[in-house]
Amino acid sequence: MKNIYHAEDKKVILFGYSKGSADMVSAICLYGELLKPMLAGVISMMGAVGGCVISSQLLSQNRDKLLDSIMDKVVERMKCR
Repeated sequence: MKNIYHAEDKKVILFGYSKGSADMVSAICLYGELLKPMLAGVISMMGAVGGCVISSQLLSQNRDKLLDSIMDKVVERMKCR
């Protein structure tokens, strides 16, 4: 991710499918403060992780502010044990 971020000079969207979604969340948990500046977003498809409905928030809030809020909550609440 770091190499792609620096090579393209653009933020990266992580995509996780099935267990890859759980792995993605674990990586964010472990390295959230390092990854957050490089992330444009995360996509989980058929993820083996819990979730919440955010579609109404997407319509009512600025996307960047919402992403920052979500990433802050992931880093805060998904503390690795």
